[in-house]
Amino acid sequence: MKRANIAGIFSKTTTIIISVLFIVIGLIFFIKFDPDEYDVLATGTIVEIDEHYEYVGDENQLVHTVYIDYTAGDTKYEHVEYGSYNHKKQVGDTVEFYYMSSDPSQIAGTDKELTPYIGLGFAVVGVIMLVVPIIKRLRRG
Repeated sequence: MKRANIAGIFSKTTTIIISVLFIVIGLIFFIKFDPDEYDVLATGTIVEIDEHYEYVGDENQLVHTVYIDYTAGDTKYEHVEYGSYNHKKQVGDTVEFYYMSSDPSQIAGTDKELTPYIGLGFAVVGVIMLVVPIIKRLRRG
């Protein structure tokens, strides 16, 4: 078998695996994430901002991972990851979020209704990654 054929097979296998992962993860988020479970609106205080670089597309961008402290009922939750942002927040700022009354350690941002659709987007990208090569191959004959 020639090297080009081995590389082609590896590339196709990798694409299939990544496509299936996108589809599965996307569908899990779309089906399992119920924004209504995050039913308590709360506020927390930013206690740490971890600045680091991540590749977003082809660009290496500075990302700020925000950690908060908050209280739910009589329990204080400390250093909980609030999310990552490309714009800067300040330590000591107050932020709003939702948590589950059944499990207050689980939080979601105020844009919680978008999460299932982001999952659906992942699934659609996975399907496109899987279908486009098949269509190209069929057109070639």
